[in-house]
Amino acid sequence: MMPALEERGYFWWNDEIIPKGHLAPNSSVPGLLKIEDNGRIDLELDGVLPSAHDPFAVMDDQGKVLDRYIQGILKASGRRALLIEVIPNGGELRSSGISSQRFLAINCLVGEDAFAAGNDPLIAGSLEVGLSGFEGWLRLRSIRISRSKERVSAEYTKPEPAVYETDNGTLTFNFNIAGRSPVGGQSDNFSMKEEATLVYVLKETANLEGLRQLYGLLEDLFILLTDSNYRLDWPFIRLNTDARFRWYFQRMRGDISATAPSWDECWTSFPQLREVFGTIWSNWKRKREQFGPGFYLYLGTRRGVSLYTEHRFVNLIWGIEAFHRTKHAAVASGALKEKITRIVDDVCLPRDKNWLRKKLKYAHEPALADRIYEAFKDLPLGLDLKTLHSFSKECADARNDISHFGGHRRGGSYTDFARNLEKMSEALSTLYHCLLLSEIGVDGQVLHWWLHEGYQSYRLKWYFVEVGLLPKEVLRPRGDGGAQPTAAKAPLNNKD
Repeated sequence: MMPALEERGYFWWNDEIIPKGHLAPNSSVPGLLKIEDNGRIDLELDGVLPSAHDPFAVMDDQGKVLDRYIQGILKASGRRALLIEVIPNGGELRSSGISSQRFLAINCLVGEDAFAAGNDPLIAGSLEVGLSGFEGWLRLRSIRISRSKERVSAEYTKPEPAVYETDNGTLTFNFNIAGRSPVGGQSDNFSMKEEATLVYVLKETANLEGLRQLYGLLEDLFILLTDSNYRLDWPFIRLNTDARFRWYFQRMRGDISATAPSWDECWTSFPQLREVFGTIWSNWKRKREQFGPGFYLYLGTRRGVSLYTEHRFVNLIWGIEAFHRTKHAAVASGALKEKITRIVDDVCLPRDKNWLRKKLKYAHEPALADRIYEAFKDLPLGLDLKTLHSFSKECADARNDISHFGGHRRGGSYTDFARNLEKMSEALSTLYHCLLLSEIGVDGQVLHWWLHEGYQSYRLKWYFVEVGLLPKEVLRPRGDGGAQPTAAKAPLNNKD
């Protein structure tokens, strides 16, 4: 994997003043800045930055986050770089050779403009993310090609921006074209490609930590909407000076082999959601906070993270249980609580009463199988509720076997147990995915179509059949009385 950036330049403490007419202060040191694909930021200097301490200060503060920034000017591109939350990471002092100094950094900004001297906290007013790789989800198709024996022409009609007002800012999809497109004259080649950019202009400025949380929310939402672990591009931010910089930071490596999602792999598409995307984003941001683990435990099984079969299954169950506890926190059986209290009160010995009260403390809460069933029963997927209840009980029993008995305990080999667990996990993951999309406002028709008629429906239904959620007949070709998926047209939007 190629690094996101690797370039030599000159670097100095950002609180040093650059003399007028100079590109860098006299104390600047040459070095190599390297930013890995996962956001690891390394700076190796061919010398030592000045210090108010003794010459051996290069070895001080190892592993400590400094309150000083490092600025640099890059040799090949001429761009400026600012390393923030810098951490000394070793170095060498040589009396008869070249000394060196190494740093890590948590954040790095790279752009055309110079940075103001000093170490004041950085404040930004917008976040901009290119959506390269998500063309399959966007489905723009705004370039019209016509061809004859004598002539080929391409016409591009720029789509109108999609603008959404949210509680903390304005979210906008901007559209444009990129490529080799000479103006006038003649050329032996020509290329044109549509592109889209997501711009979030905040009502109130935010620090880098707040922007990172916002970026993470966007990245997680695109996992749900596209059913893909493909990562968003590195974002741009605008500082309070209105200067625009590419922003690099440490992030989960995820699945580096994940390819851009094609149009037939995405659970939703932008044309389906365009009219309501602002509502979906607001719901996602609010409910991600409200439900906490009920949302992010599903996402924890994504991002290309490898999990053992049992670990993935239990994570899904934990998340569904957490979702149900939050969604139905006030729906506890009052009659059952009263019955338990009456039984406990009938016990005569105080010590027995206290023991029984502790044992029955959570007896009024729904069983795990009931929680799983209740979480999924209202999904608009056309599932038979009896088979859903049976599946929910099987999942609860398997979770209890793993948690309380260390694995399978009902005969058969471990291989058979793990294979069955994998099938249940696949079905659970699909149901959980639908649950979250439904919760944030994706129309039920879209979800029902994707399961029963969509481009990936055969694979999804195969797992549902294997765990008993659907009859085998749904896998038969249509000519044989079944419902083999075709290229039927998906619902265009939430109003259809």
